[in-house]
Amino acid sequence: MLLLSKLSGDIRTAISPGHNLEQHEQPPRGHTMPDYHYRVIWSDEDSEHVGLCDEFPGLSWLEKTPEDALAGIRKMVAETVVEMIEDGEPVPASRL
Repeated sequence: MLLLSKLSGDIRTAISPGHNLEQHEQPPRGHTMPDYHYRVIWSDEDSEHVGLCDEFPGLSWLEKTPEDALAGIRKMVAETVVEMIEDGEPVPASRL
């Protein structure tokens, strides 16, 4: 389930566990993708859309379209979660 709403110029999304991720982005067996809060904002400085994830404030993704920025940050977060699980690191809980 993908929920989209436009708030103050941001595109905000909530992604349910088990949303369609590519095979290489799937968490290891026995783990599920947490619900994370994503948003896309416009950067005047970069003249591009910036994809952000509240639970991973150090990650961002720049693209020309909001859809591509959202797809980019979702992929980056999924890959980060997989790496964290494989390395035995704690995965941030959802703020939703």
